[in-house]
Amino acid sequence: MRIKEIKALLLKKGWAGQTISREETVARLNPLLKQHVSLGHLYGQAGDRADDPAMADELHAIQRNTRADMDKLAETVLSCGGTAYSGAGRVSVRPLEADLWPALVQQERALHNALQAETAIDHQIRTEAVIRRCTRSSDNRLGFLNKWARRKGRA
Repeated sequence: MRIKEIKALLLKKGWAGQTISREETVARLNPLLKQHVSLGHLYGQAGDRADDPAMADELHAIQRNTRADMDKLAETVLSCGGTAYSGAGRVSVRPLEADLWPALVQQERALHNALQAETAIDHQIRTEAVIRRCTRSSDNRLGFLNKWARRKGRA
């Protein structure tokens, strides 16, 4: 058991010890925010192009959930005195793939892995809560992707 886990067990919702600096928090959360922005765009495109109305509705609901996670991350970056990545002014004119499914799964797994990696870092307790929320959301999205992949017979 890591020291961080022992502290969490003993102190419940309290915290003790040193956490990373605000500048380090900004540097660690902005890449996560960038991944969320990219993923949100993909979910929107997939929802717009879905031929199944139920799937389109779920994809758009997931996109809204992803935006809520982005807002939480951005709020945390701003509260640390940093500038949050917004994706504004993005001029990436990448052609749409015929099937966005592989890109969705790949990017969602990459984000999930990045969020999991952050759990080993001694973040401030509020940042820890945001990361846990984003991880749960990513788990839910991966569950959705797996469900639809089985339904559609995709790997």
